Amino acid sequence: MHFDYLRYPYRTFGYHPSVLEKFKEWSSIRQSEGAAYDFDAFRRYLLTEEARKLHETSSTHNANSSFAVYNRYERRAFHERLQPWVNWIRDGFPHFAVVMAYEDNVKAVLESVEEINDYLNGLNRVRIGLGAFKLLERPSVLEEMIIRLRTLSPNEITLFSLRSLKASAALKNLLKRMFAG
Repeated sequence: MHFDYLRYPYRTFGYHPSVLEKFKEWSSIRQSEGAAYDFDAFRRYLLTEEARKLHETSSTHNANSSFAVYNRYERRAFHERLQPWVNWIRDGFPHFAVVMAYEDNVKAVLESVEEINDYLNGLNRVRIGLGAFKLLERPSVLEEMIIRLRTLSPNEITLFSLRSLKASAALKNLLKRMFAG
């Protein structure tokens, strides 16, 4: 089971009064334990608990779980989207992270994937999502990305989106050539 939107849309999102009330309760318990927690930590906690539940639910149905996650972990995932997915992988869930490496140049994609490789000491539970939709007229760039990423041995390389692949004869030909047979 793949879950696409387990993150905050942006850092300033999520200040509903009921959420703030839950935060007060949560932080008072944590402070009584001698720890100080901020609102971002609380929201990461909420996402983590939701991720854990989704993973457990998919596992009870004999299905692997995967979550779409942001690349550039420290800045984009952890701080901007409050998505501590590297910790989730280290803690055993989900089965796979699908990293949205949607940059349109090879160097940026490779840098972000190498950073993840360093964080996790390998990519066996990481699938790399490439933004084929940004490369409709530049299939050679997508081809180079795929070739170079394969040397890092991710679990899988995924392409977004199917609509883009169907709309571009150049991308269709590239995929036939690379994956035929």
